Amino acid sequence: MIKVLLVDDHEMIVQGLSTYFDSEDGIKVVGTANNGNQALEMLNKKAIDVVLTDILMPEMDGIDLLRELKKRSISTPVVFLTMNGTPSYVKLAIEAGASGYVSKNRAIEELTLAINEVVQGGVYVDKYTLREVFNIIKSGATQPAEQSLTDRQRSILKMINDGKTSQEIADALKLSSNTVETHKRNMVSKLGLKGMKELYRIAADLFNI
Repeated sequence: MIKVLLVDDHEMIVQGLSTYFDSEDGIKVVGTANNGNQALEMLNKKAIDVVLTDILMPEMDGIDLLRELKKRSISTPVVFLTMNGTPSYVKLAIEAGASGYVSKNRAIEELTLAINEVVQGGVYVDKYTLREVFNIIKSGATQPAEQSLTDRQRSILKMINDGKTSQEIADALKLSSNTVETHKRNMVSKLGLKGMKELYRIAADLFNI
């Protein structure tokens, strides 16, 4: 029996997947968590074979959870189940040591394939995510954030990574804070992100190398 820890802050996802795996032979959800901190507590209490986690969650997201597991020398394989298939996130997941990456757009049965694959020491990335990454590479935009942003936007992104507030950025660039906020919203839209938290993640990805 493969014991799965399910980490997601959307209750419908947790309930739906738990019900699905109850009907699957050989796989069982033995614990759930709403964020990375809760997942770490659960891992201290139960024997877990696979962590199945979303990326964007409150308190501690999935990427930071995986990094913390590696820091603690916990070798439990981690599979990301997420709506976010942007190349920058896939890159972060792989660099952090992910064993699998499955889009929530895929059929739920594909999770069974992913879980069984990583338990045997393999890796699994669904075709939807691979196609998105391939299209980016094929178009020549291997660093989409770097190549699609203007020089001004890259400067703002760098200052975001440096921890500066919108007003501090505005003062440094001799802009209004409203203009800085507009640039931020435009970057979120241009990069196909969900919100500011993802923009901060992209900033860290680009400049903390």
